[in-house]
Parts: sequence; structure tokens; C-alpha cells
Amino acid sequence: MLPVIADLETIAHPEAAAYLPPPELEYLTAPKNYTKPETIEQWKVDEKARRIKQWEDDLERCALDPDLNRIVAIGYMRPRDEDVTVITCQNEIQERAALEQFWTEAKQAMLIGYNFAGFDAPTLMRRSLLLGVKAPGLYLSKYKHPSVVDVMKILSFDNLLTFRKQSFYLKRFGLDVPKDDLTGADIALAVHEGRWDAIEHHVRCDVLGTRALAAHIGLIPKREPVPEAVR
Repeated sequence: MLPVIADLETIAHPEAAAYLPPPELEYLTAPKNYTKPETIEQWKVDEKARRIKQWEDDLERCALDPDLNRIVAIGYMRPRDEDVTVITCQNEIQERAALEQFWTEAKQAMLIGYNFAGFDAPTLMRRSLLLGVKAPGLYLSKYKHPSVVDVMKILSFDNLLTFRKQSFYLKRFGLDVPKDDLTGADIALAVHEGRWDAIEHHVRCDVLGTRALAAHIGLIPKREPVPEAVR
């Protein structure tokens, strides 16, 4: 199988709130040691605010839930490609088209990514199912995923060590990759503000970072620098 290095960015699906139980705000009982009416009322105000904040945090975390997220960008490349193909998805019509293009390009490929088995692959499969896109039958389990190579799992010795972010290993191994000002936590705001160029750059950097790590640990050939005389 030919390797394809890939990465996704996601946000919470616009309809995710419909699938999360709303916070209970009506029937609140203060602890028994709260006896003064004004203290009890203040506790209720604080507790309502806490529960609403918890619900909002849960909703934001839906970006990491394959059942409740939406893909906003897919990036991929083969090890010898000169650049990364990045497809941004401003709506589900574009997301469906991006999935169809990705699966066409990655047909019968060995997919390489960072936390790919734990997140990207399940998200690709679930979003394809929900949007009616034909996808290959990737076999995914906790320990075996023959069509997927997860660089994060390899670097952690299959969870023997702590999982660390891609940026940690790029810095630790001294690998040169393009500078990126966004993190995954910034994607939802970037989508809201329409900063699609920044999202595209972020995905490109993540794919190039995964390629650099995959080459460093011997999964794919290292890219030799082009001599000055032939540039």
C-alpha cells in the first residue's frame, strides 16, 4: 500500500446541542449547611452559572466527538509530493465533496497521521456514513489498525509512555517545519471569523509535521535537500 499522510480539523456540529442533555436549572437544592435565604439564593445563582458553563464546555468538546462534530478541513499528501492538498469545508455540501475526493485519492492507501487511529480515522468514517459517502472498510480497534499508522502511538510505544502533542516531538527532535500561529483549540473561532486561509495553513503545517516525524522514525524515506546548484 502506498502511504498517504493526512490530518483533519473539526468543530462541533451546528446541531450538536440537540443531542446533549440540557443543564438542569429548575430543581436546585442547596447543601444543608446553607441556612440563610440570601446565601441559598446566591448558591443557586452560582450553581446555575456553573452548570451552564459545564454544558457550554461539553458542547465545545463535541469538536472531538466523531458522532457530534463536523470536518472543516482535510489535508493530505504522499511522501514525495511537493506540497499538501488542503480542502476546506464551509458547509456540509463542501464536506461531502471533500470526503469523496479524499477517499478517491487515498483508495487502498496506508494512512499515516498523528492520533489518526484515535481521532481522524473514526471521524472520517463516521462523517462519511452520516453524509452518505462511500468509504473503505478501515479496520479500527484499540490495538490493531492495519490500514492506519498512528505516529503518536508509535512514539508512545503503544501507550507505554504518555501521549504528547505533535509540537512537542517536532521541537524535541529538532525538526524544521513551517511556523503556525493556530492550534486546534483556535479552529472554532477561526471558522466563526472566516479565517479560512489560516485554517488551511494550520492543516498544511500539521501534515508537514507528521511527514517530518514519520521520516525521522523511519516510516517513510527522508526528503533529501535539493542542492543549491539545481534549485
